[in-house]
Amino acid sequence: MTRMGAIATMLLMASVAWAQEPLASVEAGESASGQWVAPRPTETFEQRCDGLVTIEGPGTLTLCYSGDGRTALTTVTGPTEGPQPISLHMRANPGLGPPLELPVQWSFAAESAPARCWVTASGGTPLADGATLSLAPLYQHAIPRVTEPPMIDGDLSDACWDEAAFIGDRHWRMYNEPGDAKMATDVWCAYDDEKLYVALRCETPDVSRLVANITERDGFVWRDDSAEIFVDWGHDHSTYYEYNINPKGVVFDAKYFDEGGAWLTDWDYIGEWKTATGPGAWTAEIRLALESFERRDLQGNPTGEMPLPNWDTLGILFSRNDRVVNEGMSHADNAPSFHEVDQYGHLVGFRPNRPEAYRRTALREIERLERRWSRISLDAGQPRPSAVPEMLRTGREEPSAAIAALRSRAEAPEVTFDEWGAINREIRQIDGWLDRVRALLTPLAATRRWPDAPWGIAIADVSEPAVRPDLYYRASTLQVPDRVELSGARGEVVPVQLVILNAADGQRVAVLPEALTGPVGSISTIHWYRWGRLGRLIPQEPLVTGGAYQQQIWWEVEVPRDATPGVYRGDIVTTDGEHRVALPVELTVHDITLPVTPSMTISAALDAEHVAEQWYGERAPLSPAQYWPFAEALLGHGVVPREMLADFTRWGDGGSDFSDADRMLARARPYAPDMRAMISARPEQLHLLDQPRRALAEAAEHWEQVTDRYPMPTYVSPENLMPLIGPHQRRNSVSAVNSPDDLIPDPLSGTWAMAPEVAMGLGDCEGARLTAAAGEAGVQRAWRIAERADVTAIRMLGWLADDAPIDRIFWDMWNSEGRCASSLLFCQGEDGSPLAEPHPTVGLKLLRGALEDYEYLRIARELYAATGTLQPPQRLSRLRMALYTQYHRNWDMVMNVREFNRNPQQRAERRETLVREIMRAREALRRSRPGSAAAGDPDHADGR
Repeated sequence: MTRMGAIATMLLMASVAWAQEPLASVEAGESASGQWVAPRPTETFEQRCDGLVTIEGPGTLTLCYSGDGRTALTTVTGPTEGPQPISLHMRANPGLGPPLELPVQWSFAAESAPARCWVTASGGTPLADGATLSLAPLYQHAIPRVTEPPMIDGDLSDACWDEAAFIGDRHWRMYNEPGDAKMATDVWCAYDDEKLYVALRCETPDVSRLVANITERDGFVWRDDSAEIFVDWGHDHSTYYEYNINPKGVVFDAKYFDEGGAWLTDWDYIGEWKTATGPGAWTAEIRLALESFERRDLQGNPTGEMPLPNWDTLGILFSRNDRVVNEGMSHADNAPSFHEVDQYGHLVGFRPNRPEAYRRTALREIERLERRWSRISLDAGQPRPSAVPEMLRTGREEPSAAIAALRSRAEAPEVTFDEWGAINREIRQIDGWLDRVRALLTPLAATRRWPDAPWGIAIADVSEPAVRPDLYYRASTLQVPDRVELSGARGEVVPVQLVILNAADGQRVAVLPEALTGPVGSISTIHWYRWGRLGRLIPQEPLVTGGAYQQQIWWEVEVPRDATPGVYRGDIVTTDGEHRVALPVELTVHDITLPVTPSMTISAALDAEHVAEQWYGERAPLSPAQYWPFAEALLGHGVVPREMLADFTRWGDGGSDFSDADRMLARARPYAPDMRAMISARPEQLHLLDQPRRALAEAAEHWEQVTDRYPMPTYVSPENLMPLIGPHQRRNSVSAVNSPDDLIPDPLSGTWAMAPEVAMGLGDCEGARLTAAAGEAGVQRAWRIAERADVTAIRMLGWLADDAPIDRIFWDMWNSEGRCASSLLFCQGEDGSPLAEPHPTVGLKLLRGALEDYEYLRIARELYAATGTLQPPQRLSRLRMALYTQYHRNWDMVMNVREFNRNPQQRAERRETLVREIMRAREALRRSRPGSAAAGDPDHADGR
């Protein structure tokens, strides 16, 4: 379109807008709001919406939408001089379940006078409230199938490199600098049933300055001038293949896959490639055999088993390292590196049909399903087929029949590409279905395991919801194993959920905490709890079976800090005083020691007067003896009671008395609480003083003398105002901020505690304004958990915080009836009576597990840094890359704070893989530096 044509189109669109009713018309000081909706994207997750905005009068239009990995804001201020173009870059992070739609929220506010606003879509259609938007996909290209393949010679004159194969958009986005690259890059891409063809032309200001120092296959080619292709073959945003080529035709290729986060640099593409250099550019012509993506044998040879297709979309990223002008660029927005597989572009219409290779893969997977169902059925005593559909309450046929039908489809002589994709999805569905079948058959499995016992035992992951007989189908980890296999580091507490099955009503079942025997000595610190309602855990109280009672027991073993690494064996023994039912258990103790003081601080509000109110009906102080059991319950799980020092200091303008607080801190010293999680004073205490600044300075001096560390001066919730304290005291305090309205009290502190999604820029529109304000103010950010979180979110908190990254969390949940300490403890019994010794909640136990996850990830980070100093670094590059993927390239675990892995079995497997990589790195350091401490040693950095 010519420039005059574009202007004419814009004027036409503007005239259409002005002829329609405005989107909003408001009086001075008033506002209006609404929402537009775009349908859920399917093939690509990046979209663009273009339009025009016209504002008459002093109004401001704010658009809030899901954009580029965060909640984005676009603002247009009036009056405008004619229509103003807007372009919204929208992104729905696929994660583990993309949204059904992409909303765009709008608000229009008038200031000193009335104002009106018109918005038109790119086609000239006026947008009213509630309109459905039409989005244009970004970084999505239809890939052509070729009948005449190119000659691989570096000369890009072949007929197949035509407009249909051209990827377009020559000036790519840079990951290392803002803006688009100065040097243009052209890419063409095509395919047939056997090959993927790619051609690249990389412009450069001076071909004589091209860097091409690497001469060996799988060297660090990315350090040269190089072009790269990243292929997400299964479009699963997890497994991908990397190909780098420099101007001399030297290649680095590797495979990353999510089965534990391995990085295979000895994996090689099968194909042919040539490079050439000409005036102002160098070129690469590449033919990659699709058999490269087949499963490999132990010698690295393709096996003829091709991964089954996942729709007809191929995830792809074309990127380039330009060492002449120092630009790192890619055709799709990718930050902070080219390895963010969830941000790749897409080739659509990619339909290579390789029936025999697909068939081999499908039959291998079907054989696995057959073996799995055979084991489940055998464990349950081979129940009648008719029993399974009835228990599942679904219309699906019996498992063996469903798997047999799937086999028939895969063995059919003619199977289309779309049918292979459907078979792939059916395999995954049956896998999940078998998890539910196994759970539903656990009572039968327990009867077969203990035929003469009055009850049986099953286990489930502790993050599964409370397992009731009518909800067995929801417990994907519920099973009757041959033995319980557990693992943990020194200083870790390892739990398991026991489910009592087939017991008669009214039977009282308890646990005998029998020791586990290992290579040297035994482990005898074993705790158990009856699992009560609302997540209450009641220590050493027998479980009463039948009726409305829950049938779970929380069992945990505490690994001593001086335990000898190795395997410890014993039994989990349940008893009613007459009978014993036991399940063998093996605990593997790793040669890793977790720190006494957690690296991530969790600060929980423990309001002593609230406990008294629950007990007596009125707020009153608690004595140190009454308060300590609650504080100790938190400290024993790695959580710090925030007000412990403040509430036991006797404040006064003439000098404060710290004697009770000193005694309380002395009792807490074995738990090594982090002083950063405590406050010196509550805001309401400081407001009662004439000289709050002086009182805080006195407290800081006292605690520095006692502990050599400073607590936070104070923590201000949205309900309180910041006291009149000094700038330094204010800067080191923390303010809980919920919305932009909380910013009105001035001044605020130097750290804002916000909801995780707001802190990470993923909140709603009000949250997005708060995120923007935090960025403008340059404050530090901490997380604040103030709303009820499900058990999976709590258990994943260590992974989420490490990914953020963040190391301070403020736990401020509302105390529901009978609870205290931000709902982490019960201060009243099930009958409402006061509890001198509080009952922990499942949430508190899972929070401790999250802290332990965080320690493993921190150790991995430290070991990655330490192994980078060893010489020669190339020898350890594969080990370091495998370690790096555990905490950074962990898309299978964490996409963001809203989208993360909710499969407890996968999480447990990933934890074990992380431990293996840590052990490998520690062993490499020990060999290279005999006698030196490494992350995970008891004496490393004071145990931290």
